[in-house]
Amino acid sequence: RAGAAAAVSETAYELGMALGIATLGSIVTAVYRSVVVAQGVPENVAAQARDSLPSAIHAAQTLPPDQQAVLLDAAKESFTHGLSVASGVGAA
Repeated sequence: RAGAAAAVSETAYELGMALGIATLGSIVTAVYRSVVVAQGVPENVAAQARDSLPSAIHAAQTLPPDQQAVLLDAAKESFTHGLSVASGVGAA
């Protein structure tokens, strides 16, 4: 019986970790996508950048240097803000 109880406890722990990671990752993504705003960047490139931080880095390579900096700064700021929000939720 002790083995079964330990197995149930371990399974609950693993499930909780997986759900926690998925939830916090979803929060980071939602905040990132809602905050990325890059002034002066074409809408099609900005839309691609909203997908993810790696997408923003890839999209920035198609822009002139001044617009690259604007887009990358906005993407980094949005990602950092998403991590901050998720950290706050995780700590609560």
